[in-house]
Amino acid sequence: PFNSLVWIFVMAICCCSIIIVSLRKYIILPKLSLYILASPFLLIASGFFSGVEQPLLWFFRLSVVIGGYLFFYSIFQYQLSVRMVSNSLYVLVIFFIIHSLVSIVQILPGMHMAAIIPNVGNMVPMGIFQQPNMQASLMATAVTLAFFMVSLPDFQFRPVLLKIALVALVFLSSFALFSSGSRIGLIGGAISLFFMILVRISFLKRKPKWLFMMALSLSIGVFSGMQINDGFLNAYSKFERLSESGKDVRVHVYRIGFESIIEKPFFGHGIGTFQKVFHENAAKYQAQLGGVNLIGDGRYTHPHNEILLWGMEGGGVAILALLIALIVFLIQLYKVGWKKGGAYFALVFPILIHTQVEHPFYVSFYHWFLFLFFSYILFRKNSYFKSVDFSVFGIFFIRVFAVILFSVSLVFFGKSYLYSYKIGGLIFSGSGTIEELEKMGRHPFFTDIASRHMLASLVAHTESPESINYYIDWMENYVERVPDVGVYIDLARMYIKISSEEKALSTIDYALYLYPEHSRLLHLKHTIDNNKIDSDLNHNPIINSQ
Repeated sequence: PFNSLVWIFVMAICCCSIIIVSLRKYIILPKLSLYILASPFLLIASGFFSGVEQPLLWFFRLSVVIGGYLFFYSIFQYQLSVRMVSNSLYVLVIFFIIHSLVSIVQILPGMHMAAIIPNVGNMVPMGIFQQPNMQASLMATAVTLAFFMVSLPDFQFRPVLLKIALVALVFLSSFALFSSGSRIGLIGGAISLFFMILVRISFLKRKPKWLFMMALSLSIGVFSGMQINDGFLNAYSKFERLSESGKDVRVHVYRIGFESIIEKPFFGHGIGTFQKVFHENAAKYQAQLGGVNLIGDGRYTHPHNEILLWGMEGGGVAILALLIALIVFLIQLYKVGWKKGGAYFALVFPILIHTQVEHPFYVSFYHWFLFLFFSYILFRKNSYFKSVDFSVFGIFFIRVFAVILFSVSLVFFGKSYLYSYKIGGLIFSGSGTIEELEKMGRHPFFTDIASRHMLASLVAHTESPESINYYIDWMENYVERVPDVGVYIDLARMYIKISSEEKALSTIDYALYLYPEHSRLLHLKHTIDNNKIDSDLNHNPIINSQ
């Protein structure tokens, strides 16, 4: 749900910047704009070259990319001074402290403040992102940012409370990081902090008292985080599994992804095809190695690597777009010099490396826009003014467009926020009215999950052949693009309801081909083979698919 709130604030910033441009009649652009804009252009073009398997998914993904670049350019229009940028970073520090306090609440035994803080009661710091690695990469960024703030020239003129806040942030965020059990968080945090100290040591040495306090706070936070739970030991055991050949599933996932790119290297398989293509190729890959389960029981919505995802769906065109973005970023780092460029690189490193093992920008738009804000700080000095001549009608149109854009965004993301909570409640309660589900199903982002729950509820309440057949038709179309284990199971059970055991068995056999050794699939197959009626026939499909 928090992603919707992030978008509301971002769209407010973007729409206000559009009005600012219409008032001033000039726009501020970074000097490498032509190359910066080449990346989103190529990503858009990759969809036309490769084809769009799922138009709605393509639209949402490109909206995030375009919205991100709009946000990036919007910040330039505010003409922030050095002091204002520094103030913005202190605002981030305060919010990072709040994020770390959320971690601490989640680590404590019991369900504290469960009404406002996501808390599953397993003493794992998930943050508001409800995902430990997301919180860990943010905490790694927080530690690095705190040391960067101490190295800035204006640190000595800041109030004592703000200086103490930096010390507190180092303790809290390192505590949360080392209790998270996140490999990528620890790697990103260690490398980024080392790099930050390396490039800013000449400035840090000028504040020996505060540097000592920061180092002491870091040491206490690390030690405490290692003692509070088994997070650090879990992370260490993950490193051990990674060092053992074939023990980490990502090795197989990356290999399958790379082989999928080789199949269609230029334009890819099409935007939105990842899940279908990946699981079909994964089934072939596992069959060649004896038919054993090498990638786990879950469905993959992402190959846990940003380059592989765009490469599989958009081919070389999409990879070229990412490569151009990286080159432009590195050129700008070089332009601002070792001490500044190195510091900015250290700030974005935990999130950047996270994109190579997971999909942080898809789970959390907070991370996406945080990365873009740090990128703005990197590019802000190398910018120029370009006059834009608008007619009276043009000025009026631009302002009306900005107001309409924000109004539409407010309604869309406001409903998204509300529906996120409602659907979450339905999943946990296992019940909901048909009217509620039908209404939520009209929202493009929740169409699939609401439709599935609605159809399952219709079957459970009416048991009519029409509702069963309608549910079967929907699931047959759905698994063509999304090979969800839960849907395969529901589909097989609906076939049983209409006495089509042969179709049920063929469905389960194909699902077992995609997901070898899956326990629930094997159980259902055994049930059908022995002519037993599954007592859980009218289960809640959403609960079972998670």
